[in-house]
Amino acid sequence: MKRHRRRLVVAMWSLICGAATSGITNAAGDSGMATIQELHIEGSAFTSANALNGTTFANPDACGTATTVILPSSVGGYAGMQALLMAAVASGKQVHFWLSGCYAYWGSTFPIAGSVSIEN
Repeated sequence: MKRHRRRLVVAMWSLICGAATSGITNAAGDSGMATIQELHIEGSAFTSANALNGTTFANPDACGTATTVILPSSVGGYAGMQALLMAAVASGKQVHFWLSGCYAYWGSTFPIAGSVSIEN
């Protein structure tokens, strides 16, 4: 019985330590306002938004780069947010994102957008 309990404790401790170091936790925060220079739609995986002239977004989770924000297709309301981004680019309006976590791609990590707003 003691052997099974010890294995259970070791397994639980491994899960806790793994979660603490895997990037599951994040700070989250507003990106600040920016004009989008370019949108890139990567198949059905995500849309990336690049800020104009290398402007950086706020980077609450200290991702590897802050000139690009990733909007994963798994986010609820993805199609509507993607349409909002296209409208912002077409009209030259500024946007801001709610960011939470980092998305690993292209050999770096990028802030993940959970929502998008357009400035009138």
